[in-house]
Amino acid sequence: MLSVEGEDDAVTISFLSGSIVAAESRARRLDNRLGNLLLRAGYVTQEQLDHVLAIQKQTQQRMGLLLVRERLVEPQELREALRVQISRIVYAAFRWPDGRFHFTQEGTVDYDADHMAPVSTDTVVMEAAQIVDEWPILEQKVGSLSSVFRRAPGVENLNVVTGQQNPPEGTLSVSRPEAETWRWTDGRRSV
Repeated sequence: MLSVEGEDDAVTISFLSGSIVAAESRARRLDNRLGNLLLRAGYVTQEQLDHVLAIQKQTQQRMGLLLVRERLVEPQELREALRVQISRIVYAAFRWPDGRFHFTQEGTVDYDADHMAPVSTDTVVMEAAQIVDEWPILEQKVGSLSSVFRRAPGVENLNVVTGQQNPPEGTLSVSRPEAETWRWTDGRRSV
């Protein structure tokens, strides 16, 4: 386990055989952030999330297990959401100007082995380095992280899909990051 403490947060990253299998932020619990990530991405409604949170409070079971068991998300959607969540927590720590860290070796690593595919540490480090390098450019282009983007008039209801070579008329085939960006561009959410 790698623990990193910064001015406003502390992050714990768990490794198994050299790959990242879990990351937690003291400032924000992973389960709540996972639920909010799925909510914002449109995989669950607020009512569904509240229902699962109530079950979790009673049973103390993992959020991912409950979401799959309740058939609210598919296992592959959960795996991707967990990967994104872990990456965001780790990337945020890379942007800290300073902090303290220490490694510990644990006998067991607590993570959702049924729904979490280990993430290559090399990949995360390379992507984090790229994000840190490109962040000033992003800030220049976006202006403010509180900016709110909306879809252009006439294409507000465009249907996007990922990975289709010949999508039906009125549908645009895009990459996975483009599809996620499209879902989040709604005229309400900030950058």
